[in-house]
Amino acid sequence: MLNSIRKRQFLLFTGDIFIFIISSCIAALIRWGDFFTFLINQPNVVLITSLFYITFFYIFDLYNLDKIGDAWDVTIRILLSVIAASGPIALLFYSIPAWKYGRGVWAIQMILIFIVAAAWHLIYSSICSKVTMNTKALILGAGRAGQFLNKWIQESPLPYEIVGFLDDDPSKLRKTMSTAAVLGKTEQLIEIGKQMGISTAINTVGHNKSIQLIKTIFEARLKGWTILDMVKLYEENAGRVPVQHVSEEWFLFVEGFYLLTHTFTQKVKRLMDIALSLVFLLMTIPLSLVTAVAIFMESGRPIFFNQTRTGKNGKTFRLWKFRSMQHDAEKEGAVWAQRNDPRITKVGSCIRLFRIDEIPQFWNVLIGDMSLIGPRPERPEFVAELEIQIPYYFVRHTIRPGITGWAQINYPYGNSVEDAKNKLEYDLFYIKNMSFTLDLRIILKTIGVILSGKGAL
Repeated sequence: MLNSIRKRQFLLFTGDIFIFIISSCIAALIRWGDFFTFLINQPNVVLITSLFYITFFYIFDLYNLDKIGDAWDVTIRILLSVIAASGPIALLFYSIPAWKYGRGVWAIQMILIFIVAAAWHLIYSSICSKVTMNTKALILGAGRAGQFLNKWIQESPLPYEIVGFLDDDPSKLRKTMSTAAVLGKTEQLIEIGKQMGISTAINTVGHNKSIQLIKTIFEARLKGWTILDMVKLYEENAGRVPVQHVSEEWFLFVEGFYLLTHTFTQKVKRLMDIALSLVFLLMTIPLSLVTAVAIFMESGRPIFFNQTRTGKNGKTFRLWKFRSMQHDAEKEGAVWAQRNDPRITKVGSCIRLFRIDEIPQFWNVLIGDMSLIGPRPERPEFVAELEIQIPYYFVRHTIRPGITGWAQINYPYGNSVEDAKNKLEYDLFYIKNMSFTLDLRIILKTIGVILSGKGAL
């Protein structure tokens, strides 16, 4: 059903592209009374502005189907996208004389894109909520994994309607488990499906599948049933690995994780880390100087704050930041940071909002302690505790930790064991699916997080 989600996202994306092109034409028509000559003489205006707008629409998460229902939120994010895109568009076109076009066209284009795109996204959301046809499905297994899946599907945009469970435990028969009843045994899959007009099932029985269950699934597939795997379905649509519902067997045989030993790819990633971190450090020298002065004027020295963190293969290193807390912030020992933490200074609140405090971490990247993208490095005191309480937590230490990562852009700041477990699910997804394409997505989404100030404490 991932294809169904992608198709809906593609339709929304295609509609936006059409809006960008039409808005450019209408803007030229309003300003000059002719859009055909405009398209012939300056096709770069349409192509490049569309590229900028679609990029910022992605950065501000406008193709996340989980977030299309809130009309006010969608409208604000479209407005921010248009404003953010207009800056580099103006800079590019007005710095190249041959590409320069009328400011009137540029202004009208911006206004039209905001109005029409906002209307399109709101109409699309309204239509989708009314016409989505859910596929009826059965869940094989009514244990923790099955109940978890049922609850998640109800809260997700997946087009499924869970009719009930099938489970081989006699004590569960006819009982309601997480809003759905256990209708029978797994061996009755084809029979019950025929009675209810269902031909889709989701298997949540991970390891130790019985011979009978394997036979039932095989027979159902031969009869044209769609049999989905719970872990794969969750991973592909939620972008995370359900760590509580996978086993060592899954790690042994699942596809992915191959880039961990792909030497060439790792070397390229390291070269990119060095080049980008060096450029970024040089570019942010003025901002770093202003930040250092502000910290010194408010609370004196030290300007920088360093802390021991756990890195690749469990080795520790010193992570550097601009100090955003009081001098004696941890006189009682290591504690989780809290929202509205009283230890944070006024300057600290400001630099945390836009992640300015993390600029010195690019030095950690430059010297090889960290990567630009990877799991967030945690403190050894917390790692020792988390490895005991959360299964497979050690896997996140198979790569260099990152300044940003898949977990950071998808999950808010965490300050508990449960938050650490949820973030690990995103980290495992990243480690399993590492690619330059995924890194690019993370960088773009990180820009959106920074511009919106999300997740800052």
